[in-house]
Amino acid sequence: MKDIKYSFYNVIVPIAEKSEYLIYNLISGGLEVLNWEQGSYVETVGQSVLRLDDSVGAERHKLLNYLYDKGFFVKGDLNEREEYNKFYSKKRELLYDKDDGSINLTVGTTIMCNMGCPYCFEFVKPNKSLNDIENLRSIINYINDMLEQSPVKRWHALNVTWYGGEPLINKNAISRLTPMLKDLCAKHGISYSANIITNGILLTSDNWALLKNCDVKNVQITVDGPQKTHDKSRPLKGRNNEKKNYFQILENLCLMPAGMHVTVRINTDREIADSIDELFQDFHVFGLWPMRSDQISFSTAWLRTYEEANESDLSARFSVGDFFDFQQSFRLNLVTRYNRWAAQNQREQARLKWVLPEIQDECATWVSPYSLVVDPDGNIHKCWETIHDGKEAISHVSQGFKIESHQPYMDYDRSQVNEICSSCKYLPVCDKLSCSHQALKEGMPDCTPWKTKTEDSLKHQYLLMDSRPDLIIFPGHTNKVNTGHSNK
Repeated sequence: MKDIKYSFYNVIVPIAEKSEYLIYNLISGGLEVLNWEQGSYVETVGQSVLRLDDSVGAERHKLLNYLYDKGFFVKGDLNEREEYNKFYSKKRELLYDKDDGSINLTVGTTIMCNMGCPYCFEFVKPNKSLNDIENLRSIINYINDMLEQSPVKRWHALNVTWYGGEPLINKNAISRLTPMLKDLCAKHGISYSANIITNGILLTSDNWALLKNCDVKNVQITVDGPQKTHDKSRPLKGRNNEKKNYFQILENLCLMPAGMHVTVRINTDREIADSIDELFQDFHVFGLWPMRSDQISFSTAWLRTYEEANESDLSARFSVGDFFDFQQSFRLNLVTRYNRWAAQNQREQARLKWVLPEIQDECATWVSPYSLVVDPDGNIHKCWETIHDGKEAISHVSQGFKIESHQPYMDYDRSQVNEICSSCKYLPVCDKLSCSHQALKEGMPDCTPWKTKTEDSLKHQYLLMDSRPDLIIFPGHTNKVNTGHSNK
């Protein structure tokens, strides 16, 4: 016999249309279907402790024992929040002294940019570029120090992100630093990978070739809807404003060589959301998508507001919850459009994956001592959003790797940001607390949309799977790594 109780982290959803219930656990990611009688019973149990013996009846004993084995019920004396905090603390303890490790290096080749996006968090863009050979060498020496002095037992990879400003304004930094970084990787027997975050305006044939020669395989380009919204949201600066913007990016995408992949990021507000179909139509006309869907994918991002940017009109901004709803309609729109094209071209149909709340990792750039951002002056930052401000730097590459400078950031604890968040059952899956810089700055960040959307989302996807099994597959889980944030 044992005493058990309903898990604090459960979400239970009645599906009246099918006389069933869904039960989901935020910690384990377990999802089960209960019949109406079973769900009604479980829903009434609450947090009271149950004695799992013959007194509950044979059928309920079998049900409770099954749900206990699956983690939906736990030991009666278990403090689940305390157990999560122990799990979370253990993960933090392994940030420095670990068996396996990779380095995430973000390099700001320049702060200068050829766009003047009003929402950009880089409010000031000083005329600085990474050209000093001593700074380039110091970056190599810093990473070498990290590899040789850290207690990591096995190093696997160096992952580089080229960043700005607009990084291709100073493409020489990429061409000069890449062979130095690759030689360092060869010396230590680790793999090298690189990606770039660019606005796409400078992606000429020559620059595509340069990136490919520098082993850049993944490119993020922001396109904020079709021309009418993009050119307003992401205007070119000065005399460049008279040149092509949106259509120049599409033309440049057509030049992408084989072996590379582009993620088209869409910073989305209501106006941009309303024009998404026009964006898809343009990508179709240019032969970009779905035709090149093996090389091009889309990612929507909530257009966050920064007070320092002093934007004049924020009326089109999405709330967190409304943006969540848009994301679900966007996914359906995307797969529907793809399948329409696939049917006409004898291609396999695509299916949606379930979207579920999952335990979140913190921004590795902030908490990991093996993740860092280097600005054009060689200053080291712990957030992409401070790269334009040298006063926010924690040290300089010329000083070598010192764990002491990273320690305050490694100590970030999502359960200590504020009392309301620490007691919330959605704390483990809260993506808004993963942006450590913003969470600490605000003190009380926006709540994760899962706090209000989980039940409706589970129900919607379950009913969609019932009515359109060809369109959505049963839940699967993937490991996600949070390496940083960019409103770019």
